Formats: sequence, C-alpha cells, structure tokens
Amino acid sequence: MTENNFEKGQQVILNLDSLAFGGDSVGRKDGMVFFVPEGAPGDKVEVEITYLSGNFGRGIITKILEASPYRVTPPCSLHGICGGCGLQHLTYEYQLESKRKTVEDCISRIGGLENVEVLPVLGMEDPWRYRNKVQAPFGGGLDPYLGLYAKGSHRVIRLDDCLIQPEVNNRVLLEAARLAKKYRWPAYKEEIRKGILRYLLSRTESKSGKVQVVLVSMEKEPKGRYKFAKELHDAVPEVSGVWLNYNARRDNVVLGENYFLLAGDEFLEEDIGGIEYLLSPGSFFQVNPVQAGSMVSLILEEAALCGREKVLDIYCGAGTFSLHLARRCERVTGIEESGHAVEDAERNAIHNNIENVEFIKGKAEDVIGGLPEKHYDLVVLDPPRKGCAREVLKAVGEDGVPEIVYISCNPSTLARDLKILSGMGYKTRKIRPVDMFPHTPHIECIAFLERAD
Repeated sequence: MTENNFEKGQQVILNLDSLAFGGDSVGRKDGMVFFVPEGAPGDKVEVEITYLSGNFGRGIITKILEASPYRVTPPCSLHGICGGCGLQHLTYEYQLESKRKTVEDCISRIGGLENVEVLPVLGMEDPWRYRNKVQAPFGGGLDPYLGLYAKGSHRVIRLDDCLIQPEVNNRVLLEAARLAKKYRWPAYKEEIRKGILRYLLSRTESKSGKVQVVLVSMEKEPKGRYKFAKELHDAVPEVSGVWLNYNARRDNVVLGENYFLLAGDEFLEEDIGGIEYLLSPGSFFQVNPVQAGSMVSLILEEAALCGREKVLDIYCGAGTFSLHLARRCERVTGIEESGHAVEDAERNAIHNNIENVEFIKGKAEDVIGGLPEKHYDLVVLDPPRKGCAREVLKAVGEDGVPEIVYISCNPSTLARDLKILSGMGYKTRKIRPVDMFPHTPHIECIAFLERAD
C-alpha cells in the first residue's frame, strides 16, 4: 500500500468534478487526485487504479454508476481506441465551455494575469467532417491496410470511416489499401525495419471536393507506381493529383525531402475569404478551413487596418494571414523558418496579385534584428506549440509596436508569453478561443494586445 492507502489494481468509486487540460476527467478521494480518461464531469464511476505517484494517480473506468448530464454516446466505433477525438463522449456545448475554462485557468495560473476577458469559444455549426487532411499510417505487413495509431502507441488500427474526415478521404484510404495489396507493396514495419509503404496523406479541397494524395514509400521507385496513381483516380474521380514521397529514414519522421508527381495536378487550390492558396504536397496549411476563415475575419475586424500600416507577421507559415492583411495595409513582412512554406507563400502572393508583401526565410530570433523596417504598427505572432522565442518577444517589446495579435495552439505557452509581454508594457485586451479541432482537447486562441502606455 502507498502512504495514501491506495495501490495499483484497486477499485475505487469517484465523483468526477472537472476536466483537466488534455481531456482527462478529475476525481478526488482521501487527498489523492485521480485522472480518468473518457470520464465526464458529473459522473459517479467505479475506477481501477493503473498508476500512482505521490498524491496523484490515474485510472480507467470499469463501471458508470451514475452518468453525467454532459455524457453522450460517441458516434465513432473507435472512440477510446484510436488516439484522436477523445472528447466525443461529451456534449459539444460542454466541450466548448470546458475549453474556455482551460484557457481562463492558464491565463490566471500560469500567466498571473487578472481581469483578462476570455470570450466564449467560437465553435462550429457542424463539428463533423471538418478536417481536410488525413495522415494515415500503413499497417498489416503483407496484407496492407490504412488506419490510425492506437492511443499511446504505434500500433495501427484499421480505419473504415473517420467521422471528422470528409467522406471522400475515407474512400481514398480504402481504395489505396486495396491497390497496395494488388501491387504487393507490404506495409513498413518499424520494429523490423522492413516493408515499402509508410503513410498515405490525403488532403481535400473544401468546396470542390478535389483530393491531393501523397504516398510515402521506403522505395524511390516502387514497381507499378504510375498504374497505382491512374487506378486510384479511376476509382475515386475526385483525386486530382497523386504524388510519391520517398522516405527511407529509420525513424518516425513522416515525410522525406523528395516528392515525385505520379499523375494529375501539381497543386490543390483552397479558398479562404476570397484568397486562393495553391497547396503543394508539402505545404503546411490549416486543416480546418472553415474555422481558419473565421479566424481571418476576427483578426481583420479587430485590427481595423486603414491602409497605411506596416505589419510584421512572425512565424507566418504559407502566408495564411499575411495575404489577407496585405489587402488592408501598406505593407506586410512575413518571417518563416520553413523554406517550403516561404516558397508556398511567395507563390500564393503572385497567384493572388498581391505585391505589397515580402517573406523572409529564417528563424524569427535570428532575422528579427535585421529587418528592413525599424518600426511596425501591428505585429502578428503565430508560433508553434512551444511558443515564441524570448529574443522575439524582447525585440517586439523594445520596438514599442502599438498592437499585437498573438495566435496560439497551446494555452500554457500563450499564458507564459503574455506574462512576459505584460512585463514589457502590454495589456491583453481579450482572448477569443476558436475550436479548430472539435471533439479533441486542442484549442486555438487569438489574443489581442495593446501598448498600455
């Protein structure tokens, strides 16, 4: 027994009272805090303890004694098995409110900021079939199939219909698996480092339904690859382009550096707010174009640009926000580390006849000190999950830019960086969470800051 009189394998009865960051429900008993996956706040459950450490533990539900009013039956048969969509067992309204509370808690607890208005989460009218891109691993060895990783593992579970993917993406996966078996391409097995097929990426254009497919292979020229591409298009006419990505690495990196067009169109087009983006197979792009459009509208409305401003877009990616901002201001400068993303951004600027934007390749912390402009009217920050480099925040603060828009996919690092900016004289006016990934614990936020003095 532990000092708290609990042990692994023990059955305990818990009243679950809240949702933790990451999606687990929380229950307390005799001074211990237990994290319980697939629980719903308001549940009374019987739980088997699976882990103990100090004054907290983890457990799995063995019986629901009293169901929470927020609990619903998940429509997906793989709920709780695959690693995604872990909140399907909660009403969508409760998901949104719990995400707002998560943001509010991070801002207060980590950021130490009081009186910051965290607005209601901008949800989706239809929170299904929203994800325009699937990255599916191959499994099955000599009998290949496509699927998703089981929760917390690299075991591939077969996928027939993912409810957050467009229906056509699911048809692509099933047909690609059938053809892989026909051409005798075995799935790559990580543990023995043998096989040919690693992943299949399928990206769907939201309005036309066209699909761009990337087959990730351990072999550079698998026999029958051109026939595969033609037959895939014949079986799923929405497929507009098929690529091969060669990746012979012996690690978990999904994509290699080399792409080869097997059939069809080189680019997929996606329209967000009247700007057309040409997407190459290696392009990073928002996977929820509906909510991406909503975010663009929110930023443009709040920024209220009059046409004379100079804007700096740091961590700009393929120019999702830069190009929209450029239509409302004098000039935009974008900074992005990825060479592929910069190429996409420049191509999209030309495609949309936008000339008052430039993109600089490099790490933001390395580039920001040598920019052509010495002062900006608005800075947009859209960093990865780890947040902004300290050098970037320091440079922005020292410039004294009047307004900052901070876009974040991680409330914890957002709170940390807002605290730093607060110490440099910036006030966070409000935060608008946006539900980019319904039925998952992830939440996107847009924070609007202004110079306090």
